[in-house]
Amino acid sequence: MIANKMNGHTNVCVYVVPLTVLITMCLWTVHKAESRAINKTTEMLEAEIKKSKLLAKWQLQKEVDMKLDVEKLKPPDHLGGVKMEQDGHFNKDYQKEVFLGNHQNGVEQEVESKLQDIFMNADENKDDFLSPDEVERWIGQKIQEHLDEALSENNRIFKLLDPDHDGFITWNEYFKQFLVVHGHDSDRAEKHLADYDTIELEQSDKDELMRYKFRWSDADKAPVDNRLSANEFLAFRHPEHSAFMLNSMASDIMRAIDKDKSGNLTVFEFIALPDAEVLEPKDREMDRHWQMEREREFHAVIDANKDGIVSLEELKDYVNPRHPNHAKVEAINLIKMVDNDGDNRLSLAEVMENKELLLGSKMVDTGRSFHDEF
Repeated sequence: MIANKMNGHTNVCVYVVPLTVLITMCLWTVHKAESRAINKTTEMLEAEIKKSKLLAKWQLQKEVDMKLDVEKLKPPDHLGGVKMEQDGHFNKDYQKEVFLGNHQNGVEQEVESKLQDIFMNADENKDDFLSPDEVERWIGQKIQEHLDEALSENNRIFKLLDPDHDGFITWNEYFKQFLVVHGHDSDRAEKHLADYDTIELEQSDKDELMRYKFRWSDADKAPVDNRLSANEFLAFRHPEHSAFMLNSMASDIMRAIDKDKSGNLTVFEFIALPDAEVLEPKDREMDRHWQMEREREFHAVIDANKDGIVSLEELKDYVNPRHPNHAKVEAINLIKMVDNDGDNRLSLAEVMENKELLLGSKMVDTGRSFHDEF
């Protein structure tokens, strides 16, 4: 409505707004109010989601801190089911591992019961004897069990170290957790990643971390991005699962023992004692036994083509737990050790009579033989 004066009279003009316009204006006003309400609600929801994510991340980090310790975080020194340790020493428990598997611990009565169970399970044709083939297949199963166990443990640790579930662990994430499990506060560990000056590490921790970094770099395959996928992390912790890492392990052993740098190992290099003076007679006797054991293994197993030297390829085969020759050779060795009557098969009585050999010799333990320090 508009009012104006003309010739002393007031004229009033009334404009009629169409109903559709009024409805549109009302709807627009309502829509605007709803939009403001929705925006406010959205902002509140986003704030709550952000808060929830931060809380979840904090809870996951606390879970990681609680469940991981030094031993679980670092690559295992011992590799179960591998004949040679990563420092070039024999796995003294190898044969116990490949025969008893996960039944190697417990009191004597329990172990005897487990030995009987193992015998009954390995005796496939139920003739009350273990043939060389049956022992070979049993050993193959135990080796695979150790490989499967390592894979399962690695997957669990990977999930703990990958709280955002992006499928990768960066070196900084691993480094931070290394600091945390060594007793440093999580916030200080985070700050140390930025300035490398917040935490003063012990020299032993620095040396350990340096070894892990080299090993991390070996496992970090194309694309080389300083982060590891689940498979790469498995290779980092368990080289027995990676052909490349097994080759690297064999090469490291070769470099450490090959004194003349010929690229092959002679028996003299393989049985050479470390440079240290041994004074006690009992220590000298232990050294002689160590050398005799290595010499026997050199000629009987590692030197596959019997040419008197061990090549890098032969060494790679020896440290590879999946090599088909291992189960066969260990079955032969085990039967020779336990077969009292010389009939080339094992009875339950022979197994029980030689339980001390099975429980205590280097021939009976597979799990601890995959890992030793580089």
